[in-house]
Amino acid sequence: MAAFCAAFTIHARPMSGKRKSSRGIGPRLDARQPHLPNRWPEASFVTQVNVFLALAFSIVIAIFAVQNTTPVAVQFLTFRAETVAVSVLVLISAALGAAVMLLLGAAREISLRWRHRAVAQQLKVAQARVSELEAAQPQTTAAIVPVEATAVQPSSTT
Repeated sequence: MAAFCAAFTIHARPMSGKRKSSRGIGPRLDARQPHLPNRWPEASFVTQVNVFLALAFSIVIAIFAVQNTTPVAVQFLTFRAETVAVSVLVLISAALGAAVMLLLGAAREISLRWRHRAVAQQLKVAQARVSELEAAQPQTTAAIVPVEATAVQPSSTT
């Protein structure tokens, strides 16, 4: 059980400005930005609640598995096993569920990173275009005075 719980341990690493990106090419994006206070303190609370719930669920599964050691016959499509303990089935089911959730989370993370990279590239292009347009604009020292519309009075016909 200790190995099962150790697999779900979360290790926090301190963020430092000198760390390399995951690809090892250059500094991380957050390294160039000044340290900002945590704007969402409830996010760490939500993370702690999630870790607590995962740990509680793992303990409940382990207790259930230990109490149910009766051997049963298992058949799935063409696979057949004559004597498998219920505890083994429960642990295998929990492990497969965790693996599926891990894969779905990884797919979502990859999708978000690709989207972030595309938006960052669009922002860079837009900023270059803004700089180009600002450079092409004539530099005037006089303030721009808006032209007021002349009031046209209707001619009276009598």
